[in-house]
Amino acid sequence: AWREGAPAPRLRLRHAAAAALGGELMVVLGGRDADDAIVRAVDVYNATADAWMTPLSNWTGAASDWGAFAIEAWPTLGAATVVAVGGYDAGYTSLAAAQTLVVAPDGQFDAALPAGTEVLQ
Repeated sequence: AWREGAPAPRLRLRHAAAAALGGELMVVLGGRDADDAIVRAVDVYNATADAWMTPLSNWTGAASDWGAFAIEAWPTLGAATVVAVGGYDAGYTSLAAAQTLVVAPDGQFDAALPAGTEVLQ
């Protein structure tokens, strides 16, 4: 059943989101604000706690209009990798790269792979 959850911490348009860790977390990244500036904060919604956190406030890899998905292939590490692909930079130049973030069950980003690491070019 649908229910209204906690309000998101900021306005965000043209962003990407991916469910991670069995749907427990939703990672929302990139996009643009009302002034068309890139949103550099990465917000994570915890469905069980009905709460948002912002574990990364100035992600230099942020873009808009991209797709995202989570890879849950590392259950023994207790983390998921969120991959954001394509999109546009602040000046609307198209990007042909993927950015990765490793998110832990507490919604924090794992230091095993630095946030914003480019994996494809």
